[in-house]
Amino acid sequence: MPLCLNVWSLCITTANDRTKGKLKDLEGTVEGQPKQKLNAVMDSLFEEADGDIELALEYIAKFNQAVAPLKVEVDKWHTWLLKTWVIKTGYLAKNGKRYLENPTGKTLCITDLEKDYPLWKVKAMVSAFVLQGQESCFIHNLTLTSIEYDFQVISNEHDGLICLGSIPVEAIEKAAALSGLKGAILEEKALEGMDVIAELIEREDSSGELEVEELLAYF
Repeated sequence: MPLCLNVWSLCITTANDRTKGKLKDLEGTVEGQPKQKLNAVMDSLFEEADGDIELALEYIAKFNQAVAPLKVEVDKWHTWLLKTWVIKTGYLAKNGKRYLENPTGKTLCITDLEKDYPLWKVKAMVSAFVLQGQESCFIHNLTLTSIEYDFQVISNEHDGLICLGSIPVEAIEKAAALSGLKGAILEEKALEGMDVIAELIEREDSSGELEVEELLAYF
C-alpha cells in the first residue's frame, strides 16, 4: 500500500506497548471506547495488516527504520525554518505581532501560533503555509502562461490543474521562476471523460463561448 508523506508533518511512532494500545483504540476493541482514527501512516499500516496488531507493529518498526534518515533532514529544515527563515522574513505589525507572508500574498500570525499551539504543531503549520503557498503560486503562474503556450486550462485546483494540450518545459520553468519554486516537476494524471470534454471544446459556438454548464457536469 503506497503511503503519502507530508514533509511538513512527518512523525515517527514508536512500536511499543503504548502504540499497541492506540492500535486497539483504532480497531475499536477497547471496551466502552469508540473506534478512533490516529494518523494516516498508522491507519494505513493497520489496514495493510488486516487488523493484526502484532503485524501492524512490525510494519511500523520497518517504516520507522526506512524514514529515519528523512526525518533527520526534515527536523533540520524545521529548525532552520523557525530559527532563521521566520526571523529573516517575518515582519512586525502595528499590533506588535509578527506575521509571515507566502508567495500567494497570504499572511500567518506566527506570534499567535507560538502562543496557542505546541512546537510540533507550529512546525507543521508553518511548513504547510510555506510549501503550499509556493505550490499554489506556481500553479497560478502556470495557468497564466497558458495564454502564451498551446494548452488550455479548464480548472485550477491550487495544487494542480486540468488542461487540454501539452504543457511545454518552457512554461513550467517560467512559472517556477515567477513563484520561486525551484525544481518544479509536473506529474501527469489521467482524467476520465477527457474525450467528452475535448468534444465539447470543439463544439464551441460561433461566438466562441463554451458550453460551461455542460462542461462542468464532468467534474
